[in-house]
Amino acid sequence: VAAWRSQATYLGYDILDRMRANRVRRADYVIGTGAAPGGSSVADLDLAAWKTNLSATLPSGDGTVAVNGNDITVTVQWREERDTALPPVVFTLRSRI
Repeated sequence: VAAWRSQATYLGYDILDRMRANRVRRADYVIGTGAAPGGSSVADLDLAAWKTNLSATLPSGDGTVAVNGNDITVTVQWREERDTALPPVVFTLRSRI
């Protein structure tokens, strides 16, 4: 579980770093759970890579990004492999860009 939390932390900061590199278009990074967008903008490609990394790294891994002006909330979630009846584990990271 600690390893997954470490990965969730890394992946949360990964999308924040991608957003900082494209801060003018930060509003384009808003996304809910589920599939990544299929477009070809930098934000779409960043989100597609992020969603792929989430699902490949964490069991049932997924995430969301919310943008409110300069305030960003990134949520990473996954399921414990041992007991899928439990609700997902949720890690939330907030930052200002």
